Amino acid sequence: MFSKDTQILLCISSNVSEQENIRNLINGDRNCVFVKSEREALALLKSRLRPSLILLDLDYPGNDYFTLFSRLKSDPVLENTPVIILIPEDSGKEAFFLTIGAADVIRKPLAQEVLNRRIDNVINSQYVNDYLITKMYSYRDSLAEEHKKLVIYTKQIIKSLSSAIDAKDTYTNGHSVRVAEYACEIAEAMGYDDKMLEIIYQAGLLHDIGKIGVSDTVLRKPGELNEKEMAAIRQHPIIGHEILSSITEIPLISYGARWHHERYDGKGYPDGLKGEEIPLIPRIICVADAYDAMTSNRSYRRQLSPLEAREEILRNCGTQFDPEIGKIAASIIEKNISGEISFKNRETTFTSIFSPSNNKALYA
Repeated sequence: MFSKDTQILLCISSNVSEQENIRNLINGDRNCVFVKSEREALALLKSRLRPSLILLDLDYPGNDYFTLFSRLKSDPVLENTPVIILIPEDSGKEAFFLTIGAADVIRKPLAQEVLNRRIDNVINSQYVNDYLITKMYSYRDSLAEEHKKLVIYTKQIIKSLSSAIDAKDTYTNGHSVRVAEYACEIAEAMGYDDKMLEIIYQAGLLHDIGKIGVSDTVLRKPGELNEKEMAAIRQHPIIGHEILSSITEIPLISYGARWHHERYDGKGYPDGLKGEEIPLIPRIICVADAYDAMTSNRSYRRQLSPLEAREEILRNCGTQFDPEIGKIAASIIEKNISGEISFKNRETTFTSIFSPSNNKALYA
């Protein structure tokens, strides 16, 4: 099946006559190297000998065969090299050595046809295994490359959706990106890793996706909304949740859409959740969303300075906002005002798509 040109058999046998017998039985197109002891074998390995197979003759006086076999298999160079063990006809060790990892066990006296056929079987099997492993790694690398492309496409789609949301309302141009970035600043200060930050970033980008289902007339109306119009606006978290809930592998994104208008005191919408009944991601996005709204121009009220918005956040800790998250956000804003830190552009920061197995901590 495979060429034997590069096959090297390492035979360990302390019996010179047995070595000669094996040499005569082995087909001449194989390169067979004989040593008398484990020490000689290890010395050859240090000289970069890489055998295709090891023949271990158990006529090996004064040695613990199990220990010898175990040492051979634990060597980093030899751990994947198959070992055929040659045992005396009356030995009861055949099943034992097969159990601990021998590729084959052959009883003496050795017959030429049997020995060479069994060697062929083991080496061919090893080559097949090596070939399959190589192909597996090749497929894995190919899948990894396709996965990278999928990640890029997914992020481009999410970014396009967030841009489409903002385009419906001239007063909120760039709002979704800013909310995503502010939310990441808060989550990073809370100690979350890049995997969690990416989830929060994507949730921030899509938190207002439900506005796609709200009339442009309502979204673009100058001045304050009437009761009917406000009721329509208050549907956007429910619409957003329905749009995103079909993405079952990353449910936390839909959480951000549904509950970012809940209040810590229970007076928010759409579900009137209170305190830590509100999942963590919406609690973070709630503060980020409010900060961007306060520091952006609106037709119905004046734009606040970052310092004024910071004071407003602190004033509403425990009522509108989670007090811990609100205080962290206020600290970040203060450092940004002083120039100690600057808000990061995270659009190209993340390199791996989020995994639901890493999301459990954010369900709280």
